Amino acid sequence: MREIRQIKRFAVVGLLNTIVDLAVLNALIFATGRGHNGGFYFTIFKMISFIAAAANSYLLNAHWTFEAKHERNPLEVVRFLASSAVGFIINVTVASYVALHGTPAPELRHFWPSIAAITGTAIGLAWNFVAYKWIVFVPTGQKLLSLFHGHDEHPVQSREESRKRAAGTKLTGKAGIVSR
Repeated sequence: MREIRQIKRFAVVGLLNTIVDLAVLNALIFATGRGHNGGFYFTIFKMISFIAAAANSYLLNAHWTFEAKHERNPLEVVRFLASSAVGFIINVTVASYVALHGTPAPELRHFWPSIAAITGTAIGLAWNFVAYKWIVFVPTGQKLLSLFHGHDEHPVQSREESRKRAAGTKLTGKAGIVSR
């Protein structure tokens, strides 16, 4: 049930992010008169629009979609930036390829930059949900998704828990139960 709600919210945030992405992309194309047919300027403008949409994505997904009410952890931001870098590569590469190598019907030529951008967004969508849910916005105490077998023995820990574990000190949980 919670996952269904998260998917619905992720879709709403994704729609808003797409609006931000397209608005910034088209504003840059309109303001400069460049990038209509793909190529260098389109790629640069798509990079800028992706970054604007990613900033919006972090704020909305952290606070609304995944309700990350835990204390902000600098590693969360690093995980977001790393997963967004992968999403950035997927999104910008696909959009740039479609914009440069696609052949739009004459009646779609004016909309081609937006169609290319939406294609890149659609391809990167699945990656973003998986990364944000199981790598970025992971509540304290829940295990991160590990891509490497054997590296997920310990859940995400507070600094104090990490220090105690490193020092070999016994940890006591709720009701004084020793967990070591």
